Amino acid sequence: MAKGVRALEIFLKDPSKPLPIKKAVAAKCADCMGKYIDSPQDCGIKTCSLYPYHPYNPNKPKSNRSKRPANPAAIEALKLARQKRNKNRSRED
Repeated sequence: MAKGVRALEIFLKDPSKPLPIKKAVAAKCADCMGKYIDSPQDCGIKTCSLYPYHPYNPNKPKSNRSKRPANPAAIEALKLARQKRNKNRSRED
């Protein structure tokens, strides 16, 4: 099944349930492309505001999350929180 078709069908069954943004974009693209009845492919409609995020766009922007440098203060806070959690768990046992 092409990307977005299942999300579109879920939305059409119950439009009151919001979809996550990524699935909503894929569902809208599937709707616009007729559920990819021919085959899943890039629509090529570069004037569409969702085109940069189209599931089959070969030039889709990549996430920058993995490229961001780690925040040393956040890493230290996470370590401390994990240590505290582990201490509390060992006391419960």
